[in-house]
Amino acid sequence: MVWPNLTKLFPVAEPTGFRELRSEFVLRHAASFRGKRGFVVGNGPSLQPGDLDRLVGEISFGANLIHMIFPDTEWRPNFVSVTDSRVWSKLSDHPVPEIPRLVDSSFQGLSLTMNVVPFKRLARLSSDYYRLRLAGKAFSKDITRGYFGGYSVTFFNIQLAFALGLNPVYLIGVDHVFRDNKSKFVSRPVRVDSPSDHFHPGYRRNGEIVNSAPVRSIERAMRSLGRIEEDTGFKVIDLTPGGRMPGLEKGLFDQVVGTPEK
Repeated sequence: MVWPNLTKLFPVAEPTGFRELRSEFVLRHAASFRGKRGFVVGNGPSLQPGDLDRLVGEISFGANLIHMIFPDTEWRPNFVSVTDSRVWSKLSDHPVPEIPRLVDSSFQGLSLTMNVVPFKRLARLSSDYYRLRLAGKAFSKDITRGYFGGYSVTFFNIQLAFALGLNPVYLIGVDHVFRDNKSKFVSRPVRVDSPSDHFHPGYRRNGEIVNSAPVRSIERAMRSLGRIEEDTGFKVIDLTPGGRMPGLEKGLFDQVVGTPEK
C-alpha cells in the first residue's frame, strides 16, 4: 500500500533566500505584466497545438509535462509550474531549461543556483487556512507569503497570474475530466491503468503511481474565484471547449484570440 505524504499538512521552514527570490520575481514581472491579459494552459485532452500557436506573443503559464506538446507548436509558455512532488521527480532533467520553473518550495534538491522560483504552500492544518477555506476565500492575495494548493497546479497558476497583475485570465485545456485517478475530497496515491486524461497518450505510463485528483476539492477551490472577482475585479474565464469545471464564466476561444487565418 502507498501512503500519502503527510508532511504536506504541516508548515515547513524554507531555506534562506527563497522568499526574497520569489519576491524579486513577482516585483520584476508585475512591472511589465500589470493590466495585461494572461492565459493559463491546462494539460487536458482538448488542448490543441494549433490553438497554442495562436497564443504566441501572449503571456501564458504552462504546467507539469507541457513540454510534450512542444514538438508540435511554436508556442512556448513564459513559465512552467509544478506543485506535485511526483511530477517534479520526473522533471529533474528539464528538456527546456531556459523556461523558468515555478515550483513548490518543499521539493527536494532545490537551490538558488537552479532556474527555478520556489513558492511556499500554506499549511493545510493552520487555523488561517481553514478560516479562509470555510469562508470561501482560500485564495492567496500575497503569493510571496504563500499559496493555497487547491489540489491543482492550475489554481496555483491563477494565483500567480493575480500576483503579477494580469486581468483577465483565460483558461484553456482545463477539461476537468478524470478516469481512474480521481477521488472526492482528498488526494491519495493511485495506480493509473486507463488511457491518459491529457493531451498526449504517453503523458502517463500504464501502471504509474500518481496523486489522485480530488474533484470536489478542486471545484471548491475554483468556486472561490467568484468571491475574489467580487472583492478585487479579478476575472477568470474558461475557454476550454466542453470544459466541465463548474462555477466559472465560460467564453469562446475564437472570440478572445480572433478566428484563425485560412
